[in-house]
Amino acid sequence: MGIPVLPPIDPDPVAPGTGCTRCWGSGKPFGDIDTPSKIIISISGVEPGAAPIPAGAPRPDGEFLLNQTGGDACTYTLVTGGVVLIVQFLAGTTTFSWNHPATGTSWIASKLSECELKLNGQTSGTWINGTAYITLPETT
Repeated sequence: MGIPVLPPIDPDPVAPGTGCTRCWGSGKPFGDIDTPSKIIISISGVEPGAAPIPAGAPRPDGEFLLNQTGGDACTYTLVTGGVVLIVQFLAGTTTFSWNHPATGTSWIASKLSECELKLNGQTSGTWINGTAYITLPETT
């Protein structure tokens, strides 16, 4: 029996969100355009690590539409299939985390640079390696 994989989520039209001035705006990495209310993250190439994989733990894989959170304009989240996905454009780093609380498994991809669109996965843990690509949809 293979490792379960969550299905991809098709994006809806994307409205402008709250301005994340760290990444969007004049002279910012993503340019002088509206901050989208949603972003797309595509995960691929994740492999089992040395730690045992609990039964029912889904492999971090697929394409997902994350919503901008109300508390921080530079954070996007999604809860689906028991998995919590979070992208954060932080000062000095960009991080993505995949957490499956029911089985205690997680996968983290990050880069020590603000406002990055390609993140490399961790090299130890239940899930290792892989890449997370962030796509910025056009706003309506």
